[in-house]
Amino acid sequence: MANTTYLTKISGVLNITQTTGRGNYYAATAVANGKYKANSAGDTIYISVGGDEYQVKLTDLRVNSQTPANLGVAFVLLNSIFGT
Repeated sequence: MANTTYLTKISGVLNITQTTGRGNYYAATAVANGKYKANSAGDTIYISVGGDEYQVKLTDLRVNSQTPANLGVAFVLLNSIFGT
């Protein structure tokens, strides 16, 4: 089973939940300093927030209940979370 990673932001608080674990919550300051980038193949995204690191396959990423169709869409959705 894939390890789907869900990112949901409500009232400035980010919740990151993976199907194999419980959610982690990040306050606005941590979110403002969060970063994300793709690997050279464009099939994995590395997310850094609040001192935690996530490695997420593009096909396993969900942002505010949306599944990105490609890397460009993933970056648009992540920008809506991190605002970078």
